[in-house]
Formats: sequence, C-alpha cells, structure tokens
Amino acid sequence: MHVIKRDGRQERIMFDKITSRIQKLCYGLNAEFVDPTQITMKVIQGLYSGVTTVELDTLAAEITATLTTKHPDYAILAARIAVSNLHKETKKVFSEVMEDLYNYVNPLNGRHSPMVSKETLDIFLANKDRLNSAIIFDRDFSYNFFGFKTLERSYLLKINGKVAERPQHMLMRVSVGIHKEDIAAAIETYNLLSEKWFTHASPTLFNAGTNRPQLSSCFLLAMKDDSIEGIYDTLKQCALISKSAGGIGVAVSCIRATGSYIAGTNGNSNGLVPMLRVYNNTARYVDQGGNKRPGAFAMYLEPWHFDIFDFLELKKNTGKEEQRARDLFYALWIPDLFMKRVETNALSWYCNTTSIEYFATAENSNKRHRPIGIGVQGLADAFILMRFPFESAEAQHLNTQIFETIYYAALESSCELAAEFGPYETYAGSPVSKGILQYDMWDKTPTDLWDWAALKEKIAKLVTTCMIHNFSKSVEDLEIKLTWENVLIHLIIVIKNNTHIKYKRIIYCAQYLNLCSEDERREKELNTNPIPKKLGHRRLQTVIKRRGDATQW
Repeated sequence: MHVIKRDGRQERIMFDKITSRIQKLCYGLNAEFVDPTQITMKVIQGLYSGVTTVELDTLAAEITATLTTKHPDYAILAARIAVSNLHKETKKVFSEVMEDLYNYVNPLNGRHSPMVSKETLDIFLANKDRLNSAIIFDRDFSYNFFGFKTLERSYLLKINGKVAERPQHMLMRVSVGIHKEDIAAAIETYNLLSEKWFTHASPTLFNAGTNRPQLSSCFLLAMKDDSIEGIYDTLKQCALISKSAGGIGVAVSCIRATGSYIAGTNGNSNGLVPMLRVYNNTARYVDQGGNKRPGAFAMYLEPWHFDIFDFLELKKNTGKEEQRARDLFYALWIPDLFMKRVETNALSWYCNTTSIEYFATAENSNKRHRPIGIGVQGLADAFILMRFPFESAEAQHLNTQIFETIYYAALESSCELAAEFGPYETYAGSPVSKGILQYDMWDKTPTDLWDWAALKEKIAKLVTTCMIHNFSKSVEDLEIKLTWENVLIHLIIVIKNNTHIKYKRIIYCAQYLNLCSEDERREKELNTNPIPKKLGHRRLQTVIKRRGDATQW
C-alpha cells in the first residue's frame, strides 16, 4: 500500500513511521495509559492504497478520540494530531490568511464575497509585523479533541468549505475586531483568550472582524402586538437575530388565549400553540450563523395565561404532533404578586393584556443601561480538583468567595471606566447609586475577603454598567474548553454528534481514590451512565454528582 503526500509524491505506508509521528505528540501524557502502537495498529486496519496523508491524520485523530474513555489523555493526543494536520494544511502568517479571507470570490456566482471587513483588514495590514509576531501557534495544541472539532466545525472561517483559519488566527481576528486600532489592547486580549483566562461568547467569536460584527449573545423581546402584524414583525426580528448567531427570549403573555374573541374578523383565536409552532419552525430554519449551530428561542409565559397547561406540554416527546413545538425552550415568568396570592390562597382577577402593549420596547436599552454579562464555567471542576464534595460547606464557602471576588473587581473596574465613559444613563436613583448592592437586596452578608464599605463609598460616585453578572448556557464554550457548564454538572453531548463524552475528572477522581481499574473503564459502561455503577463508590459520589441529584444551596 502507498500513501499520497501533501506535495503529491507517493510513499509506502510504514507502520514505524506512523507510530513515530504519534509518539512525538505524546509529550507530557501518561505513558502508562497512552499507547501509540495500539493506535497505529487500529489506523493500519482502516487504510487503503492511495490514501492521502490528510486522510491518514484524520483517521488517526478519530481513532485516538475513541480511546478517550480509557483515559482522558487520548483526547489531548487526538487534538494534537488534528491540530498538526490543520497546521500543515493552512498558511501560518496571520496577515496573509486575513488577506485571503478578504479576497474570497464565491465560485458559484463569481462575486467578491469578503469574509473580513475592509476596515479590519486595513488594521491587520497596517500592523502586520506586530500582530504576526504576537501569535503563538503552540497554544493551538492546548485544546482537547472535542473542543478543537467544535472550533473547526463552527468557528474557524472557511474558504470553499476548507478551513483557512487556525485557532490562534481566529483569536487575533476577534481581538482586533473588538479593539480596532488599539493594537496593544488587542494583543493583550489575544493573550488572555489564547491562554484561556476567559472566552468571549459565540457570536463574538463568529462575527468579530467580519462584515457583520454582531457581537451580542442574547436578545430579549416582547411580542410587538397581539395581532398578525405584531406576531410576524416579532418573528422577523427573531429570524434576523438568529441569522447573526444571537439567542432570543420572547415574552408571549400578551397573545390572547384559545377561544378569545377577535373583533376584526368576528372569530375566535386559536391561542398560543399554533403561533409557537410557527416560531419553532423558524428556529429550525434560521439557524445561527448559517448552519453553525441550531437557533435558540426561549418563550416566556406568565402563569395567569389561560393556555398555560398547553404551553407546559409543548416540549413533551409524546402526544399529537400538532400540539408540540419541541425545538423551542420554555420558561414560566412568575410575578411576585402571583406567589403572594399562592401563599395566601387568594385570587386576583384582572387582565394583564389591556395596557401592556402601550409601552413601546426600548430599542436603545443597551446604550441606556450598558449591561454586561460576566459568567463562569467549570465551578464543578474546581470543587473536584479541590476534593470538595459538591454540597459541602467548603464548596459553598469557595463558591461565595469566587463570586464576590468577581463582583467586587467588576464594580471597581466599572467605576474606573466611568471616569472615561461616564455613568450609564439611568444610574441616578438606581440602587447602586445609593450604595445598595445585590447582597443587600438578598439580606446576605459577604465574607471578610474584601473591603465592601470602601467600595460602596467609591462606586457611589459613578459606575458605567448597570448589570455585571450573567450565567449563560455556554454549551459550546464548555466543549471548547472542556469544563462543566457554568456552575452546573452534567454529561456533555456534542452538537451534531451522538457521542457521549465522559468527562475526564470522573476518571481522574476514580484513579486518585484507587477505585478504577482497566476493566471498570470499559467503553460501553462509561458511555451509558454519567457515574458508572462500578465507579459508584460513596467517596466518589460525594465529589461527583448527577445534575438532578445535587441540592440547591
């Protein structure tokens, strides 16, 4: 058998050469578990005469990834093989790659279809020496295989279906797209991103530096009006937002219920369900960023609505298809007054829809309030690494100190930025302007880690953002960085792939506690249970929890 190399030459397939290539990428991995020879044997079985080196590397990476359930280091090795393959297939120089992306011509119509904006390209070229030299490509090898494949599938820009960017190219594109001519800030952001100190949300990674620089993640909409015009105007808004990779929350309580009178036609309304099915199909059709990931529409309904019970059943797997809309997400929007009536077993009879639509949606809300959303991911990982049981007092204390540190630092920085940008428009009279912080509203007392009295005195003068914390779903971010989702614990399921990825901390903990032998890591068992029965030792169960088993603090 022979292999076709990247330059077109043919060469005999050699077992030792494949093994040597894989062995060179095993640095720092656990040699007790990672076996390059075993990988090569499996690769050889899948080869044919005339296979290309690109196909060989792809096969080797995929085979290595299947061994992840034996040890997590296989996922690291699989990523290294895949990244090495990408590096051999793409240009190295950042500015040249950006020029190629700008000069792209669509082969179907012959039109110039730039994938980066002219403004951003000019910045790239004017500062190419600084930007090119700042990139450290070895950091591409820090990704896990599943994280890298997520980047490759959805985030890295492609020319004619072939990936043109490397992960480091993408991060520099994003950094310059955000900071523009401030090259020092762009390079600082690039380093923080590439060293994984933080990550931006998916729309920012998709769109920064492109002709559609829509960087916001989440959009909250109210139904414009309880009418055909209002429903379909809102639907159009949702479609346009989803097109640019935004997630959407829609308040639908103003839509009249089933059987309600329609004066314009002298008929009766079909209620919420048929309307939500239209939104469901739009979410399926207008996916985010052009088939980069599914559309995400969350529908919010207040509990007084007559169609509430039908609304709660829309996600069910059983029942009549015309009564289901399974691709939407659903939430109850519960007013405090409703809960007070529940507590007192009292009733309030009023119609919420009579005046709600007299208040126009504030299109400039972000500019007026300047909210930002600093979230986290991997809190459960931190507990596992610290050997803190998820529900322990130690975990609760660490959780408190982590979040009060984020809150304190963000407020302090917001105050400093206000000196440059001024306060947000609605700052005057807000709780923070009066020295009232979130924990004051909850009747909680922070730890003594930070000087809150001094901070309150400082921020009483000015802050530039009205909201700081936000817990995003961050599903794809966790795939890229391979941490558990924000503060949650659960099994990872890769988009567009039925593979259940067993998270590495489970195996690491089991090995640390001497609970896990080779037989107990059998692939079938690890792929069918978040915590395998043979790993279900009580010491392990205190550290690793299924999502439904964890109590609320």
